Amino acid sequence: MNDNNINPINNEQNIPNQPTPAIQPTAAPVDPTPMAAAPTEPTAPSAPQPVEEPINVPNEQINSVKPKGGFNLVVIVIIAIVVIIGGVFAYKKLANNTSTNKTSSKEQSSYKKIYEKQKIGIQSPIYYNDSNYQTKLGVLFAGTYTIEVYDEKIGDITDINNAYFNQIYAEIASAYSNTCEDYIKSLGSDITIADIQSKTNSFDFIKAINNYLKSYNSQYKITDLKFSIIELDDTSKRRISELVGGQLTNPQTENESSTQALVNSFEAEIRLYTKEEGGLHTPAFVGATWSYKIDGSSEILSGEVSEVKDETMMMPGESYNITAKVTEADLKLYDTFKIIIGDREIGEGKITKVY
Repeated sequence: MNDNNINPINNEQNIPNQPTPAIQPTAAPVDPTPMAAAPTEPTAPSAPQPVEEPINVPNEQINSVKPKGGFNLVVIVIIAIVVIIGGVFAYKKLANNTSTNKTSSKEQSSYKKIYEKQKIGIQSPIYYNDSNYQTKLGVLFAGTYTIEVYDEKIGDITDINNAYFNQIYAEIASAYSNTCEDYIKSLGSDITIADIQSKTNSFDFIKAINNYLKSYNSQYKITDLKFSIIELDDTSKRRISELVGGQLTNPQTENESSTQALVNSFEAEIRLYTKEEGGLHTPAFVGATWSYKIDGSSEILSGEVSEVKDETMMMPGESYNITAKVTEADLKLYDTFKIIIGDREIGEGKITKVY
């Protein structure tokens, strides 16, 4: 074989030329061998750093510094107690301030209506053992009072059409009677009618009557009380008259002069006007204080109804037999009269007995 026909490159036999296939682009092969880091310039070795030696602390000291569970609980309890006590004081202070503000506001804007010289008297005598006559005698009290009303809803207590008219008068009459009885008891057992008449300054009537009224209502109170009558009742006068042989003696000392007005009693047949006639709108009761205008006279008497025969209250439009007590006057049998409250005529009557 001829060596000249051998391809010097392939060192193989010469093969006829064929078209060369197109070369497809391929990604450059990745060298799996990591690239060596670029050489760096050598640096001078650093100076050795001092190594801190660990501090050994005894376990006892460490435990003493750590808070213990028991200690924490005590602190929490103390704080809770302080908070509770502080809250209680704060609440009390707030409540006191609120109460003070309410009281101050009430005092500044409270309603008050004053009624002066209202007439009052007891319905039945209060009995005591008279040391002078050595017997039991009965005494009557009557006079005037001043009342302050603090509730606007009560209205005008002098208006007979007011629903509170009879209620308040009955409460005051009861308290008045109890107070007069307490006064007599306060004088002791060895007393006379003169003692009862002259020692009223020794007793606090205002305080006593208001103590009784508190049990009924706190919306009004009595601020003044005066007596126009402190006198023996008619039965006691007759009893004394019998004891002294028919002559009624005023049981007072010679140096004492009585300023009390005598009381005349009369019985009468009356009729109360109806509402349509201008009379009462509500019932009247024993103890009611009326004025009496005698027909044909300009004199007007004032007194209380001490008794209503077989009845305890009087209805408008009805007729009744009453006993009334008035200040001394020239009353005659069969005198006719009008019953007056304020400026209104509420009834009429005729006297059937005077004594």
